[in-house]
Amino acid sequence: MIQALSNVVLQDNLISLSVVEMAGLLFVYFLIVFGIVLKIARTSEDTDEFIVANRQVGLGLGAGSTTATYIWAASFFSAAIAGYQYGIAGPIHYGLWGACALFFIWPYGLRMRELSPEGHTLPELIKARHGKFSHLTTVFANSFGSTVSLTVNLTAAGSLISMFSSISYEWGVIGIGVIIFAYVVKSGFRSSVITDYVQITAMFIVAIVGIPMIVSSMGGVSAMYTGLDTNLTSAQADFFSKEALFGQGIPMFVAILSWAIGNQTLIQRVFGIKEDKIKYSFMTASVGYGAIVIGIGTLGFAAAAVGITPVQGDPNNLVPQLASTHLPFAFAIAFMLLILSALSSTADSDLSALSAIFMTDIWNQYVVSNNPSYRNYTLWVGRGTMAFFTSIAVYVAMSQISILFAVMFMSVLWGCIVFPVISSLYWEDVSDIGFSLGSVGGLIAGVLAAGEFVSFSTGPFELIYAPLVTIGFGVVFALLAFTFLPVKPSAVIGLIAAIAIIPAVPQILAGGYALTVGATSAYGLSAVICGGIALMSDHDYDFDQLKHEVENLSTSPQEIAQDDQSPSETPATGSTD
Repeated sequence: MIQALSNVVLQDNLISLSVVEMAGLLFVYFLIVFGIVLKIARTSEDTDEFIVANRQVGLGLGAGSTTATYIWAASFFSAAIAGYQYGIAGPIHYGLWGACALFFIWPYGLRMRELSPEGHTLPELIKARHGKFSHLTTVFANSFGSTVSLTVNLTAAGSLISMFSSISYEWGVIGIGVIIFAYVVKSGFRSSVITDYVQITAMFIVAIVGIPMIVSSMGGVSAMYTGLDTNLTSAQADFFSKEALFGQGIPMFVAILSWAIGNQTLIQRVFGIKEDKIKYSFMTASVGYGAIVIGIGTLGFAAAAVGITPVQGDPNNLVPQLASTHLPFAFAIAFMLLILSALSSTADSDLSALSAIFMTDIWNQYVVSNNPSYRNYTLWVGRGTMAFFTSIAVYVAMSQISILFAVMFMSVLWGCIVFPVISSLYWEDVSDIGFSLGSVGGLIAGVLAAGEFVSFSTGPFELIYAPLVTIGFGVVFALLAFTFLPVKPSAVIGLIAAIAIIPAVPQILAGGYALTVGATSAYGLSAVICGGIALMSDHDYDFDQLKHEVENLSTSPQEIAQDDQSPSETPATGSTD
């Protein structure tokens, strides 16, 4: 294949394959991942196998799949842009805080498994804990967020394919969408986990070899050091730059828990990985994610330091441009496939998450509960859900949505449910109405600020958003501390953080840092509403009943009455190690 591509030319410093050559590469890629899926596919599969791989995913596959899933379009393109725009501090802010999301989720993940050992999705757990309104709120946040994520990954894949070949953006989106759907639809979550492991292995190999080769080709560390004074601004050359802190570091930091707790693709791994392997899987994944993403971000910093200008002035072209011009041809193609693997691994996880939500939280809860005979169609509902959302994502991706806007919106969308979700896992007084109103209120406040629909830097909205941002920072620090500390010390840490940020709040509001204001205000208002209602409530939930509540959600009233009769499905056996 590589020899057949010897006539490739460069256009605007980017490799340009013909339609046949690119189609051939994509076909080979498809054959590899589809062959893997067929190899691990089972002749008889049930819903638990399709949704959570019978909760038997081992440490190696769990860590690899979690890492691959978390490295998506934004991780590659935005990390490099962060390095190019903010300089030496950019890659650290992007990769380090993103890695912390994976590190801090495992204590909450273990709590979810403790409360719901037979659970499948976060909305299912929330319905058992609260009821219908909170359930639907969480279903919306998770399904809409995963749809946006899927769309972003198809958008990035289509752009990448059109950059490297004569295939149009539209056909690139359609092609990669069909490939991802085709290999994940057979075995669902199990397909996603196995292919993720292969993809992350390839990513590490190419990144470990490719990134040093690119840096060396640009002149190495000495050229970067020389460029600190000649090509970079003082802010870009400053590791402790306030510009990088407010523009990149704080938005990533406040998004830590929203990306970890609100994201069904990660929660699905909490329920799918063996319980005693959750901690080490997520800790390992945090290291892997940080290494790859900081490495990619370093390429952006190196490009800025040596004075490279992105093709057509678009920073999104930076990574493909560097691969095309500073790697041997074969490695440049491998680097392109590395990026496609990263996008594909997250996209197939999005499809698995969406199918899990619609099988568990829509079909089983509102159809099978009234008509048990329809349970036999559950797997087909999951596969149909994948087809439906692939079509929706392909259609929306045709408009080439902004990756930055999508990241902003998802941080707010998932951020507004973080406090209600975490408090619901521990606090007996949190109620259905408090959860729902807190989530909706946080979403409204966050979207208005992040989308700059209101002027939060002056006037009456400044008086509203200043305290919300302050409270939001305190909430983030308190919840992070609570992963390892008791309630009271965590609350003290949150209070100290809120007081410490007060002097910087006017600068954040006046500086136009919409993403920071949106995310923190979503945290702040959701915590005020949800926590306030809980403090005024005499609701006293018994967590010992939650396990049985989750189990009952999977069984219709008619099946409970006929529990001694033969089951409609026979669980598959075996371990996914």
